[in-house]
Amino acid sequence: MPEWTASELHGRRIRIYGKIDNVIGHRLMVSDVETEQKISNITKIELTLLPEELITAKVTLVHIGEMEEMEDGSSHANVSEETAETSQVDVSLTAIIDEVQEEAAP
Repeated sequence: MPEWTASELHGRRIRIYGKIDNVIGHRLMVSDVETEQKISNITKIELTLLPEELITAKVTLVHIGEMEEMEDGSSHANVSEETAETSQVDVSLTAIIDEVQEEAAP
């Protein structure tokens, strides 16, 4: 599966999806909306939701280079990260309230 770069994501829409009962980060899927191709080299997505402001998303992508033999016999690959940010975010969230903290009556 090819790696995506930040410049390739520029101007594209991505979809983040998972099941409500299993939304642990590594179980979420991210794909390009137009091609439906999975984007597997995203390591983090930060959504900022503030009242009366645009929602923003910051996407971090990782790139892993070719494995190279080291002098001591071990292997090493260069790893780099890049980020892309957008304020064109379409969000649909579902949450199940699983804890309630009641305030004491005055």
